[in-house]
Amino acid sequence: MGHRYNDDLGALLIGQMISTFLYGISTLQTYVYLIRFPRDSPELKVWVLLVWALDSVNVILVCHGLYYWAWGMVSTGSVSGHESLARRSFFASGVLNLIVAAVVQSFFIKRIHKLCQTSFTRYTLPSLLTVFVLAHVVLGACATVKVVSTFHR
Repeated sequence: MGHRYNDDLGALLIGQMISTFLYGISTLQTYVYLIRFPRDSPELKVWVLLVWALDSVNVILVCHGLYYWAWGMVSTGSVSGHESLARRSFFASGVLNLIVAAVVQSFFIKRIHKLCQTSFTRYTLPSLLTVFVLAHVVLGACATVKVVSTFHR
């Protein structure tokens, strides 16, 4: 008589393995960038390191949440005892994903502003894109709250 595991556990583990693998590639890219382009501006290096650091924290949060989710499934057959720890980690990870997306999109908006030739496009296009980024953050936060609140109570 074995434990009956939640169907979500396998999908979560596979997703986390793929995510961690991609994080390793991202870390390698960051390292290679810092080594091969030492004369890039300090501002650009800060952008790169900020995205890498936020991504690192995100991987830690997802691993933490998945650990407590899986531990609850293996030890008790349900996640009820460890659910609050997993929920907090998954919620923080969702919010952090929004922050990373906003940081990356802000960098591109800054580059678009710098590259635009005419005064009209230099201010109109980045302003419009900023509105879209803010809408993405707000709608993403609402979706994150809704998804995390659907976890079993």
